[in-house]
Amino acid sequence: MPLREVQNLASTNLTHTSAGCKAAPSENQMTAMAPHATTNLQEALPVFDLAPFLALDGQAPSAELLQLCQQLADCLARTGCLVVRDPHVAAADNDTFLDLLETYFSRSDEEKQAEARPELSYQVGVTPAGVEVPRCLCEAESSSSVQQQHLEPDQQPTLPTGADVKWRYMWRVGLRPQHTQYAELNAEPVVPQGISQWTSIMNSWGIKLVSAVEAVAAMAASGFGLPADAFTSMMHQGPHLLAPTGSDLNKYGQKGTVLAGYHYDL
Repeated sequence: MPLREVQNLASTNLTHTSAGCKAAPSENQMTAMAPHATTNLQEALPVFDLAPFLALDGQAPSAELLQLCQQLADCLARTGCLVVRDPHVAAADNDTFLDLLETYFSRSDEEKQAEARPELSYQVGVTPAGVEVPRCLCEAESSSSVQQQHLEPDQQPTLPTGADVKWRYMWRVGLRPQHTQYAELNAEPVVPQGISQWTSIMNSWGIKLVSAVEAVAAMAASGFGLPADAFTSMMHQGPHLLAPTGSDLNKYGQKGTVLAGYHYDL
């Protein structure tokens, strides 16, 4: 699906991301949406409402709900992405979260360095600009594969030429195991000084996101014909992270600047 199609859809649907959520579509928009994603790249992704699944409370799902789970699993398998509506998340929650991060990232670089933990591979606290290196700079085949794609000029990606210029904050979400061989993945969180509501807001938003992912994972498992806990059992006490980013557009606001290249890790 072209990026502009996803962006247009995201502007009208409640979309869970590390950055937030947006308003739900109108009833007319919902009616116009296809019941499931297709290979037609110009067709909008469907919106999956988590409310019926969240209301089960231990009861067996109905045939109608199982069909919804199958549609969700099919969409995930064929497109690699989902748009969901979570009744537990309000737009105001997102606004509060973004206001908090804007306050933090507007601090000077020197102030933010106090929360950096390079000895823990930056798995908690802040990661400064110039630390994270995109995959295509480390793996030549990644860069060449991007260049070989037959994309329209307005859809071609801009290849980064150096490390990311954005800052990132790693905040652990949820319980961690009491005993672990991976201390850096389960280190105690770093709380910035002078922001009294930091912990409560970050935890609140992070838990909402993880809860939504757990619901999606359980629905997908049911849709794939697996036990409902096939995925969520492996997520229990995992190193879940809320990792928002911020970029200084006064320094890096020029057209063509790559704020963050493609990464994949946790």
